[in-house]
Amino acid sequence: MFTPFLPAFRRSLAALGRGLRSPRSNPVPELQLFFASLFPDDLLQQRDCGPNSRKRLFTLQRTFWLFLLQALNPKTSLREACHHHRSLLELSSPTRVAATTGALSRARGRFPVTLLHQALHHSKMAACNRAPRLDLLQGRDVRIIDGTTLRLADTPRNQRRFPQPSTQAKGCGFPAMKVLALFCLRSGAALNAVTSRQSTHDTPLAQKLWPHLHKGDVLLGDRAFGDFVTMALLPLRGVDVVARLHQGRTPDFGKPHKLLAPDDAIFLWKKPVQRPGWISEARWRQVPEQASVRVIRSRMERPGFRTQEVLVATTLLDPEKYPAAEIAEVYLRRWRIELSFRDIKTSMELEHLRAESPEIAAKELLAGLVAYNLVRVTMIEAACRHGAPLDRLSFKGTVDGLRHYGPRMARARSQTALRRLRRGLFHAVAKDLVPKRPGRREPRAIKRRPKPFAYLTQPRHLYREIPHRNRWNPGKSKAPASPNAP
Repeated sequence: MFTPFLPAFRRSLAALGRGLRSPRSNPVPELQLFFASLFPDDLLQQRDCGPNSRKRLFTLQRTFWLFLLQALNPKTSLREACHHHRSLLELSSPTRVAATTGALSRARGRFPVTLLHQALHHSKMAACNRAPRLDLLQGRDVRIIDGTTLRLADTPRNQRRFPQPSTQAKGCGFPAMKVLALFCLRSGAALNAVTSRQSTHDTPLAQKLWPHLHKGDVLLGDRAFGDFVTMALLPLRGVDVVARLHQGRTPDFGKPHKLLAPDDAIFLWKKPVQRPGWISEARWRQVPEQASVRVIRSRMERPGFRTQEVLVATTLLDPEKYPAAEIAEVYLRRWRIELSFRDIKTSMELEHLRAESPEIAAKELLAGLVAYNLVRVTMIEAACRHGAPLDRLSFKGTVDGLRHYGPRMARARSQTALRRLRRGLFHAVAKDLVPKRPGRREPRAIKRRPKPFAYLTQPRHLYREIPHRNRWNPGKSKAPASPNAP
């Protein structure tokens, strides 16, 4: 730092000068400083020619980190993101450049969706490479697949691409976007996701995720993936399947193809006569005429609860390498994907995407998955450093820690202070354990009473409000008036 009038303080102020990085080159320093090393240097560089080659206020790099800022800080509007960016510019020198919401919105529209896919790939690789191997199924990578639904802003473009449920009156619901996602069991990272209308079934939608499965992987799913096509085609790619038995099949353990144990047998499934409507004729001819499927009957017993019987179908046929108890335990861990969806939809508040077009909604979803993976990387790093159980670390606590430690690390006066803050963040995340609550009941019931307002049963421009709406109660019938009443 140049201090011509304070030479005695030059050594003390030098560290402060190194800590204050230029906001013009570092738009969101608390995020870029902590996570930029996970991405290649040339991923977000300005192009020499073609799209995104002009020098703008919101460059590719700045737009990307502002995407992640909004994903990690729920309810952050475009106006707040612009204020955040402008305040950083003001730190270096006064600026009269208008960082408006329109400029940021146009920058989000220009941002290539392929860059978000690449960022998702690098973030998932960072999480998977850091996570320890599982002690189940010979250490093979287990990929969990499942679907969920997100709401979008009620705009004509969103309604055309992702129509609202048919049970809702026109103009009274929200567009519903179905998301089928693939997660890594050992790291919890989101590998990839595809979107479609809510009415699309999981099985045909899953075909788009098959290229992201590699030889040696094990696909873990629910009943929808215990069908013949999945069980017959995925082993040809070197991918095995563990799923709950489809509800249309009833195995007879008295007449199996090969009995391995009283509750463990191999059956020969024959190719259905009728071709499913979602698969083409050419692809149907590639499906084998029969498939060997192992069915395991597992009984889950918990004190105070009724014993539940679960039938698990799998293509892992070797009982020596893959014992039935291990396969049943892996299937029970399928619930982890529900917890991941809860982290994304509830903790990160991405259940309702506010984009007014389906293209921007897809980018918001991908940015949310990248931000989710970055949080998982932080949790894995904290668990490895302090020997904490990864599955008990608090996701919401990690997000809160990043939100508060990040600005302090961006303003660290020396590398020593920066390393101390990083160690403090990892220590805080490792000590924030979710308590074990075996047998705890979580009923799907709402405790908070809704306000006594009427429901919107018509489009907003046609709806007529009920007088005295603060007294209106949809669950309480109005008592008939007394004949003697005045």
